[in-house]
Amino acid sequence: YYLAKVHGRFPSSEVDIQTESTDIAKWNWSDEEKVIEVSAPIETVDPANGIRKITSDGKLALSLFRFVSYDPESNSSIVFCSPQTGRSHQLRVHLQWLGHPIVHDIQYGGQLGENIDTKVGLSEANARRQESSRSSLLHPSSISNLDATSAMEICTFCQEGPEKAFSPAQLLQGGHRICLHAFRYRIPFRRKKDDEFLGELDLRVSPPSWMGGSEGSDCGNDIPSYEELGEINADEKCIIQ
Repeated sequence: YYLAKVHGRFPSSEVDIQTESTDIAKWNWSDEEKVIEVSAPIETVDPANGIRKITSDGKLALSLFRFVSYDPESNSSIVFCSPQTGRSHQLRVHLQWLGHPIVHDIQYGGQLGENIDTKVGLSEANARRQESSRSSLLHPSSISNLDATSAMEICTFCQEGPEKAFSPAQLLQGGHRICLHAFRYRIPFRRKKDDEFLGELDLRVSPPSWMGGSEGSDCGNDIPSYEELGEINADEKCIIQ
């Protein structure tokens, strides 16, 4: 499960949805769960820069979205997201198609907020690179120091930094963060021979700072609890391809 901060007031009812379905991209509204289900195939149209787009030649992509809260001061919404397929960038592309791109996601229609340091990501990456050059604890004991050093010597990131290792699109034209946060993973375990449910691994992390109106944030939303966020019952909808 993901949380996203998007531009505008995200739909909380079917009548709020402004985007029209097409032969390629469709949405469905669930009154019971208050969820928008988006089915829109995604194709990698620019492999060198990692750009994805909704096209008729794309691979099946299905996402679920639920409105959480709206902040009129910044004209932004917090949205609960659940990707049902594993296409790269699918939440970003689907939210853009719905007319509510992710804040700071300039690759897919978003705008940078005020007082955003677009180099903070690069600064942190470079700090990690410098630390890795001094650390002997970055690899398992099964890998020798000689092998680890040899690998680092041919690693573009290790030797020249993120600007040389990644394209401008991969660095979001500067290295800033977008407001998309993976906050929960649920991994069910089933017996192979009869599909009996055996248990579930439920991993959660704290919500991001941009949900709480912290200093430097342009979003005044309060952080909801997990119970308030609710859950999208997607167990029977999950598609693996």
